[in-house]
Amino acid sequence: MTDVEQIEAVLRTDVAEPSPAFAAELDRRVREGFPKPPRRRRVWLRPALAGAAVLLVVAVVAVSVTGGDGQRTALRAPAMRAAPDAGVSAREVSPGAALTVSSRRVERDVQLTIATPQDKLQQAADGVGTVAESHHGFVASSHVTTGDGGASGGSFELRVPQRELQSTIADLSKLGELRSRSESAQDLTAPYRRTQDRLGNALVERRTLKLRKPTAAIRARIAELNATIDRLSARLRNLRTRTSYSTVSVTLEQSKKKAGAGTGAAFDDARRILEGMLNFAVRALAVLLPLAVLAALAASGARVLRRRLASRALR
Repeated sequence: MTDVEQIEAVLRTDVAEPSPAFAAELDRRVREGFPKPPRRRRVWLRPALAGAAVLLVVAVVAVSVTGGDGQRTALRAPAMRAAPDAGVSAREVSPGAALTVSSRRVERDVQLTIATPQDKLQQAADGVGTVAESHHGFVASSHVTTGDGGASGGSFELRVPQRELQSTIADLSKLGELRSRSESAQDLTAPYRRTQDRLGNALVERRTLKLRKPTAAIRARIAELNATIDRLSARLRNLRTRTSYSTVSVTLEQSKKKAGAGTGAAFDDARRILEGMLNFAVRALAVLLPLAVLAALAASGARVLRRRLASRALR
């Protein structure tokens, strides 16, 4: 790879991508040939539609507030404590002022503790690897102990893409009883940008020196730059990997009671069923209520329109 290609690769390592919603909307408009905006609706329909929209927003907000699963997650984001280096620009010292949230480089670490009966421990252990692969990740390390000789359990360290983190956690939680969950995040945007800028500057300087007449001093400087470029390239790859993939540590424990045994398990199942029915009823009400309001407004508008048409016909 030539110096120019290396510089281009460095500049393209962190190109901002549009959000999925914006990309989908742009694709839809392209397919439709960028249609003209719709014609203005009748004036008497605007208050009705505005009222229906307000009711719909209120219902959706109410469902989102009351329809959660009750599980709270503590996100610990340690602050960056790196002192600014000499010669670092203002953009590198305070990246939050110039970078959007989508372009930040954040390293995330999640710890899960899942309990499962002894007879299902091996099945849960196999499921951990299956979940990692289904979300385009992999198992970095694992240790499983089963049998009647002692305490059974296991520990796993998974690496999954950042965009698949939440769905991976959701699928892992289905393997047993989720007893604990903790998350930590570290913003590595400033070190990533600083390393990227230093690597680009070193590549440009080496390219410039190669175009000049070779001397002993220039050859010594090029050798020094080669070592610097190798070191910065390795560091940039490391930062890119740490911020592109999240680490999920899973601990499997043996639960003291067997699945479905005892009166307490029956009461727990009944409680979960009732909670599910209640959540479904709230969501159904949130959907049906706006539809009923819209239907009533449409019927009222239709009656007003018929009266106006009838009055015009009698004139």
